[in-house]
Amino acid sequence: MHSHHGTGADIVLLTPKLFAVHALEGLQFTGPEQDILRDIQQGTKQPKEEPVAQAAQELRKSSTHSLRSAEWSERDGLLYYHGCIYVPDTSDLRCRIVSLCHDTKVAVHPGRFKTLELVSRNYWWLNMSQDIGMYVSHCDLCLRTKIQRRLLSRELQPLPIPEECWDIISVDLISELPESGRYGSVIVAVDSVGKHSHFIETVTTVTAAGAANLYLQNIWKLHSLPQKVVSDRGLQFVAAFMKELYQLLGIEAATSTAYHL
Repeated sequence: MHSHHGTGADIVLLTPKLFAVHALEGLQFTGPEQDILRDIQQGTKQPKEEPVAQAAQELRKSSTHSLRSAEWSERDGLLYYHGCIYVPDTSDLRCRIVSLCHDTKVAVHPGRFKTLELVSRNYWWLNMSQDIGMYVSHCDLCLRTKIQRRLLSRELQPLPIPEECWDIISVDLISELPESGRYGSVIVAVDSVGKHSHFIETVTTVTAAGAANLYLQNIWKLHSLPQKVVSDRGLQFVAAFMKELYQLLGIEAATSTAYHL
């Protein structure tokens, strides 16, 4: 900032250094985290036992400076990835870091994504989200005290024992299979008593009308009408046309528990 025209016009009143951002100055790790940093330094010094650290060092030593090599840096004996300290897969370092961000009184046992956000502020390693999710899902205190925020599943009801073969059948659609000819799906009909099966090839984009037509041509004509059909509630079997077809034929449609998990 310069003064106005006149005496002292070239005198700088406020230097640019005063406007610099020093957000990270004075940041220090203390207590358990200081011990963790010391153990991370020891693990990083042994790249032969840590393939990720070894690969990062090879990238940094490479004569061709690629985007991947620019993602890594090293200072004070620590390896950084995008500004976060890389934690080697040695001893229980990663578990200690997650515990520090989840189990302490300050953290108060947050959920998976909040714990991940706290850890990722300073640390990084491969499959970090998966490891943190596993840790949080097995936390004893969380399991005993936190409320389940989803409806409990109803008790399973056993199917009645049929008197004759093909009185009760299950019909499922297995889709997105490797194509054979122009077909990529299979409709599977299984007898609940004898476990005899019918496999009907079809296309992945089969409609409710198409599924009904295949059912009538390949199953109904051989075994007459079943008393009950159990399906996995696929789109083809809950579509309006299929429901109407069941009603016209007097078939009671039931659903299995395949999608209750």
